[in-house]
Amino acid sequence: MPSPLKIVGLVVAAVALWFYFDKRNAKGVHEQNLFKAAAFEREFDGRIQTGATRTTVEEYLERTGLKWYSSLSEFGNVKTISIEVMKGKSPEWYCGNESVGVIAHFCDDKLKETEVAAWSLDCL
Repeated sequence: MPSPLKIVGLVVAAVALWFYFDKRNAKGVHEQNLFKAAAFEREFDGRIQTGATRTTVEEYLERTGLKWYSSLSEFGNVKTISIEVMKGKSPEWYCGNESVGVIAHFCDDKLKETEVAAWSLDCL
């Protein structure tokens, strides 16, 4: 019969291997999600031109059915709209899930630019 120390060592090794391969897989999925978000960004930029109003962008997003939310400045003006294209496991060990999508930046209530981004709200 193996000693308790040997059993603990095997359990620790198994957990470490599982953690390594799980996060490695998450990195691959993360890259695929960034690719999908970039495709959405190209579509979005083709339909919504720079300079469009925030209302125009919000109306378009309502029709897409995607999850999105606005970040407000201290004066109540929208500065960004985060558009979630994909959701999955974060490739970072200290985070649980992440969202991957497009962030639309506004200046004076007009669309200034978009960027592909990933964010997580449940990190340590």
